[in-house]
Amino acid sequence: MVDYSNSIRCICPGFENTIWHFVFIVTRSSCTFFSTIINAVKIFLCTRVAYAKKDLGATTIVDMATLTGAQGVSTGRYHAAIITNDEGCELEAIKAGKLSGDLVHAMPYAPELHFVEFGSSFADMKNSVSDSSCGAVSCAGLFIGSHIGFDYEGKWLHIDMAKTSYHGEKATGYGVALLNTLFGYASDNPMLLKLAAQFKSDGVAEKNSISAP
Repeated sequence: MVDYSNSIRCICPGFENTIWHFVFIVTRSSCTFFSTIINAVKIFLCTRVAYAKKDLGATTIVDMATLTGAQGVSTGRYHAAIITNDEGCELEAIKAGKLSGDLVHAMPYAPELHFVEFGSSFADMKNSVSDSSCGAVSCAGLFIGSHIGFDYEGKWLHIDMAKTSYHGEKATGYGVALLNTLFGYASDNPMLLKLAAQFKSDGVAEKNSISAP
């Protein structure tokens, strides 16, 4: 067990369900038309990242979910797919993946190109893309990120671990080591502190980065 400082707050989704065809008000300023069967974790993620930004004033937001089947097609069984609004976060996540064994691979972050896929005649957006072959993993991440806002000045990292989370009929435990490595600087655990120091020595962690206090 790792004892983290009070400066880190983690919001974990804890339920799953299915929903069909309706308009849902995700935040006070936007509503979404759900045109396909989805799991309720997707809604929960949207509301929680919005809450983290607006109510908690978070300057770093990391969300992780088994979000898309497209992740397995894009990056396979061993690498989760990541999307972020910050190049430094991208490099740190890749490095943390290599150090921890929970590997990641970056997807394009281009909301100006991909977010048009969520256009809707009924609401501000819909939950499914118009073209499923048009960067589906990136688009799904942007759907979550849109509830933070693409003008968000903080660091946002989205991790899609759908295929990496299981092997056969068993869970892999993917993600625990990755997050512990990314936020090791806030731990009292000697091993995690050593990994955090390696970030700095390798020049990966920059000022105000995700893996540096």
